[in-house]
Amino acid sequence: MKEFFLDALNLITIAMWGYAAFSKLYVFNNFRFQLLGHPMLLSHATFFAGLVPILEIVIACLLIFPITRKAGALASLSLLILFTMYILYMFGFYPHQPCSCGGIISRLSWSQHILFNMLFIFISFLLSVRKNRIYAKEF
Repeated sequence: MKEFFLDALNLITIAMWGYAAFSKLYVFNNFRFQLLGHPMLLSHATFFAGLVPILEIVIACLLIFPITRKAGALASLSLLILFTMYILYMFGFYPHQPCSCGGIISRLSWSQHILFNMLFIFISFLLSVRKNRIYAKEF
């Protein structure tokens, strides 16, 4: 039962990162334009507009395979912590600045976004401390 629960959380996390990446890529120019409006990222907006979806896709892919799942969970945890620190900064200093996330997530308030990230930080933490059981039949 525990393994099923963790596998379900892993699939949800893969879906979240995949959705986040492809929603940014789908409206890439808009995403880049929104980053240009963020004071902290202004001079590096184009770089981050390309880097963020690539990292999100890499994390989703790492979470797919049992042999790379722990690395994916740690990368997920790290990126979510960085994103949350950025959101806290924006919430504190630029509370009226819109979120540059894509899709439905962009409709969240800063407070809701922080809660969303905290949930996935917790999930990524659970996945990162999971015992890595790799079976020969999976290769």
